[in-house]
Amino acid sequence: MEDFCSKLKIILDLSDFKFDYENETEWGVSQKDGLTINVSRPFEIGTLQK
Repeated sequence: MEDFCSKLKIILDLSDFKFDYENETEWGVSQKDGLTINVSRPFEIGTLQK
């Protein structure tokens, strides 16, 4: 997660990501020009499609 978000930060010129988690799902959040970018990774594949 952190490796992917640091690459995304460079590519899109974002602010530092702040990371958090709940149960088995983790995410990183950054902001730029009034937009919030949220990158999530669920514990189980397909969880976000439910």
